[in-house]
Amino acid sequence: MNDKVLNTLLASYSNLEFSLPNELFYVMECENTLGGKLTPHHTHQDGTSVGIMMPLLKDGKLYSGLDTLGVNHYLLDFDNDEKYISLYTF
Repeated sequence: MNDKVLNTLLASYSNLEFSLPNELFYVMECENTLGGKLTPHHTHQDGTSVGIMMPLLKDGKLYSGLDTLGVNHYLLDFDNDEKYISLYTF
């Protein structure tokens, strides 16, 4: 990925390690330094995009149990109150 993006990401993770030491924040996808096609994204083309899975709330606490789904995280389905329902099925 782009050097500025990498440095920003590393600094952010360093801050998270200090402020939320027991939580996990997964990087889902990163672009190449010079960009290029990153399927299925049409906007991630210039080397500056990073997908980060943010923990959800479960019973009022941070929950990262769904963060390791990989590409399936795009299929998470929520109700109108932003509560997780299930993986979306077609």
